[in-house]
Amino acid sequence: MKIVFLVLLLLVAVVVGNVLGRHYQRLPLPFFLIGLGLIFSFLPLYHGFQFSPDVFTFAIIAPLMYNEAENVSRYWVGRGIVNIFSLAIVLVIVTVLFVGIILHQLFAFLPLSLALALCAIVTPTDAAAVSAIVPASDEFTIPQIILQNESLFNDASGIVAFDLALATYLSGQFSLGTAVVDFGREFLGGLLVGAILGLVIAQVRLW
Repeated sequence: MKIVFLVLLLLVAVVVGNVLGRHYQRLPLPFFLIGLGLIFSFLPLYHGFQFSPDVFTFAIIAPLMYNEAENVSRYWVGRGIVNIFSLAIVLVIVTVLFVGIILHQLFAFLPLSLALALCAIVTPTDAAAVSAIVPASDEFTIPQIILQNESLFNDASGIVAFDLALATYLSGQFSLGTAVVDFGREFLGGLLVGAILGLVIAQVRLW
């Protein structure tokens, strides 16, 4: 019962954040939500509060991703496929390695594998976050479309990078072959399963 109450308080905070975002449009809505979340973190009620990552992914992230994917233009995906995949794969890997190494150099007590894992955690973004932060205007139309489409594909890169970094820390070994297999399973398998489920859901909704 306590968990239900705490989750309801979070939903109230989301409503308050949306109200503030409508009245003070100079700041993007996510900034208000982050601020309210920071305030909630100091409340004694939320000390030790845990929210299952699996539930969060299934109940919140999945519907957001489906909604954004439903509004994606296949024309723009095809037109920007090179940029999308270079951002979703190459940029994610380069960023994790570059920032992770710098973080390890700055904080020597932090093992390199954990530094890479920490960077990998923040690499997956979603299209809703991009559209909420980047203002809608003709000047930003093309870059924003590319970023929104890229954000639908970069989760696999971030998840695999995190899993490999964590596995390297626990085992003390790194396997390039395992990395390639895991990436193919997460990235290509995710695209295939997602496409099949998307078609099934779309057909059911039309029916």
